Amino acid sequence: MGEDLRKKLMGEVLTVEWEVLRVHAERDRLFFVSTVLDLVEVGCALATNDRGRIAKWVDEARLRRPTAGELGMDSQRVFEFLIVQPFVLVRDEARR
Repeated sequence: MGEDLRKKLMGEVLTVEWEVLRVHAERDRLFFVSTVLDLVEVGCALATNDRGRIAKWVDEARLRRPTAGELGMDSQRVFEFLIVQPFVLVRDEARR
């Protein structure tokens, strides 16, 4: 993983309430990232199309789409997020 890419993505990690993220989930562009993974590392894997690592994380349910129940969660809940076009990676800020 390129150090320049990693630094760039590190500077793009922000926090936002679920209300803002919900539209991305409804468009099937949002992925939840497990707290055991580094959000920037997952972003780098997506940006460089590292299919092996991405498939492993999906198989382990460490990278997943939200469930129907999660789509209706509290709109004020805060998440850490990173945009790697066309996807939005999110992690629950409260569970870090």
